[in-house]
Amino acid sequence: MGSFCPLITTDDNDMETDDFAAYTSGQPHLTGVNLTNSFMAFLGQLESKSNFTQANVQTVLENFRTFLDDVSEYCTEKVKTLLLQLDVPLSTTGVETCLHEIQIGCLSESLAAIDTEYKRTQYLRQSATLIEPIERVLSTRNELRYVASAGYHVPTVVEDTMQYVPLEKLLGALMLNDQYCKIMTNISAGTPVETFESNEVVKHYFHSNSYKQHPFFQKHSNGLALNLYVDAFETTNVLGSHTGVHKLEGLYMVVQNFHPAYQSQLSSIFLVALWYAQDAKTYGYSKILEPVIASLLKL
Repeated sequence: MGSFCPLITTDDNDMETDDFAAYTSGQPHLTGVNLTNSFMAFLGQLESKSNFTQANVQTVLENFRTFLDDVSEYCTEKVKTLLLQLDVPLSTTGVETCLHEIQIGCLSESLAAIDTEYKRTQYLRQSATLIEPIERVLSTRNELRYVASAGYHVPTVVEDTMQYVPLEKLLGALMLNDQYCKIMTNISAGTPVETFESNEVVKHYFHSNSYKQHPFFQKHSNGLALNLYVDAFETTNVLGSHTGVHKLEGLYMVVQNFHPAYQSQLSSIFLVALWYAQDAKTYGYSKILEPVIASLLKL
């Protein structure tokens, strides 16, 4: 999904952008397989783990490059052995090109476009995979903050903000994803009404009277049924002092059209918004959910 992707802002960004463009435009494509996409999907799975830091991801990538260099060397020797057994000269242009691309272009060099956090973010942006959140200001407040250089507290205006992943962009990305489209079901595909009538057991939201009698779904049988819920979590030791200050709440979305076997998987639960739990008490959910409601009305 859309995710809150941290960005690296260093003085080397311009250099990395040039390197990124060079690697992505000059990569050889011997088959229909895009190795960079495959590596990016693998790294994305690692980054989605809450206990897996960016430093861990970088370590895995660096060691994986060494592994791929060994695989490249192994494959090269195997190809050479086979060609010699078939009496194919290794000096021909086609053979030399093939061996060169196996050694240089196909394996470890496929990591060059995503070997830093900044490059991975750029790669996702260019592939239209990353849906970046929008920061929304809920309100402002005055706060006394200590200024070390002055040696005393000074009044400061602080913004209370939240992060929102545009719902229309998130749903658009899901509809364009072949994997998610394959696991979608709806009333016209035979999802559940016939089963419900036969055994009178509600196994899915589509079995319920709430769904069958809803005016929207009566008119649009292929419409998306979205389950939105709020969950709170601590970002620090819950037994420590002043932990409530750092407590966050997230708005998550599950698409009920997904087959039930996939709905409980983390890859099928999407983060829509994130805010401080204290702000929900201060401003109320009506203020926080304004952008979500606006997107739903637009859709």
